[in-house]
Amino acid sequence: MQVTSGYVQVREKNSIIEQFSSFTDYLKARPILEQWCNHSIRHPNQCHLLIQSICQGSLVIDSDGSYMLDHTTAGIIIFGTKNARVENCVIAPRGKQDMSSYRGELMGVYSSVLLILCICEYFGIQKGRVTLGCDGLSALQRTFDISYSAKVDEPCYDLLVATHKLLSQSTIQWDTRHIDSHQDEHKRWEDIDFGGRLNIEADALVKSHIPVARLAPRHYAIADEPWSIWFHVRKIAKIEEEIYDIVHAPRARNYWENKDKTLNHNIDYIHVSHW
Repeated sequence: MQVTSGYVQVREKNSIIEQFSSFTDYLKARPILEQWCNHSIRHPNQCHLLIQSICQGSLVIDSDGSYMLDHTTAGIIIFGTKNARVENCVIAPRGKQDMSSYRGELMGVYSSVLLILCICEYFGIQKGRVTLGCDGLSALQRTFDISYSAKVDEPCYDLLVATHKLLSQSTIQWDTRHIDSHQDEHKRWEDIDFGGRLNIEADALVKSHIPVARLAPRHYAIADEPWSIWFHVRKIAKIEEEIYDIVHAPRARNYWENKDKTLNHNIDYIHVSHW
């Protein structure tokens, strides 16, 4: 078992745009722990069209998560003035036992914030406003509420604290909007507002990415998470529960009892203290 510290991003502030021939090249040069968020962006070199929208406060993002066939994905649509549009699909980190729709919603928020921060850094944007819509109310509340303190044993702790870290680095303002999902199931298209339509499109986008997720290898590390605990080659998600199971596994019990350092059955009284 090993404990690793999180990735600390040091951002250069001088002439970043001059160091790369395009925004796509800049994304490719970002830290390896961010690459899973960026490699499926559609039309990344159109991100410069979003600059005006960010600065004017008119940029709209819709993010939607999906859980199917033991995989979690997120679909993201970024829409700006003059019909500027960038799409992204993301595959959730961690193993199949950690997948859920909630994780997909959080992952979409995290990836959206990260991409906007990259755009702001590359193009030198210091002030602006972005509205992020999502049909996952809990994901919005727990990531954008600055008074919310994530607990280490709650679901998706890694994505929560990583998103909080990103938002603390942001120089632009963020607005959120909760959007009712699947409005097309009970409304006519012309009766659905723009945010609702984007959400429907994001839902179709995310589900189309499931076949890709099923063929992709599992990945675990997340940039900007403060720390993580690994057992063999898998990152532990449910800290208390999984460490308890590891400590009380038959192999561990036999090891300590054969060492004569633990009396028989005393290991039953070893518990993981609350974090």
